[in-house]
Amino acid sequence: MSKIEGTVFLHRVDEYGVFESACPGCFEVISRQMSETALAADEERHLCSELILRDTLDFFRTLPVPEPRRPRR
Repeated sequence: MSKIEGTVFLHRVDEYGVFESACPGCFEVISRQMSETALAADEERHLCSELILRDTLDFFRTLPVPEPRRPRR
């Protein structure tokens, strides 16, 4: 397991007014709380799964690299 230093978790509110926190490293929703400030404790304890991180990086490595654009004349 690993911890991404300086991680900024993504917060959103669902249709019931419940706050959710998602990890930008592994894309997992790690906490659902009635108060946004209550998300902090779960975010502090979150560790990304090495397998999920590796799979995500492998996916991005398979994407084609765009060719540089040449200026129009």
